[in-house]
Amino acid sequence: MTNKLFNKINMDNAQDFVYNTACLSVTTGDDYMDVYQQLLRFVAETAKEEGSVEFFVVPSNPDKGEFMLWEVWENESALDTHMTMNYTQEILGKNIITLKWNNLVTDF
Repeated sequence: MTNKLFNKINMDNAQDFVYNTACLSVTTGDDYMDVYQQLLRFVAETAKEEGSVEFFVVPSNPDKGEFMLWEVWENESALDTHMTMNYTQEILGKNIITLKWNNLVTDF
């Protein structure tokens, strides 16, 4: 398996990308494993997007219903486009996850 992130980012262009780290929490009453399966399908769709360098979700604290999300985009425009995609709007509209916190880095 190759790592798209390391194939695209190098010392000369690392500052050009958009990075986000987020903690997501399962909405009260929703099943953790069911939500994880839905997130994995969402990740698979997102990975196909032009401008998506890396995008994945991992279990963080199942007892608290938490996941960590990491994403890297070629630029802000790619991230903005991602937020308008039907599957992005669909998963957000299901209200199965809440954003506990995130750290978006657009320049450094």
